[in-house]
Amino acid sequence: LANAGGLINVADELNNGGYNNKRVIANIHRLKKVFNSLYNKSTESGQNIHAIAEQEMAKKVNRQ
Repeated sequence: LANAGGLINVADELNNGGYNNKRVIANIHRLKKVFNSLYNKSTESGQNIHAIAEQEMAKKVNRQ
């Protein structure tokens, strides 16, 4: 989470049309929602937040 904003900023340069500051800011604001979801799932299940994040990522990867 600590580096997520910077990674979003750099990765945006790879999108079609190049870097878009508004898109970067919107994606960074979504981090709060994602973090809160992971935190809540971790608290409810008693699992480590890292494990929850890995499970959520695996679900997204498997959908593609």
